[in-house]
Amino acid sequence: MTDRRTIFIGKKPLHAYVRAVVMAMELGDRNLELVARGATIGRAVDVAEVCRRRNGIIA
Repeated sequence: MTDRRTIFIGKKPLHAYVRAVVMAMELGDRNLELVARGATIGRAVDVAEVCRRRNGIIA
């Protein structure tokens, strides 16, 4: 099992989660997991797309 940092996506504004991803990457965590349920799945996809466009490839 790989050591992943988990970011839970909720109802905060989009930029709050993007900032959390960027901060985690700056600390050296390159293996991140975004977790969302129900209506927040779309927000998690948006966060992943913004980060992908800003930082490159997300696997």
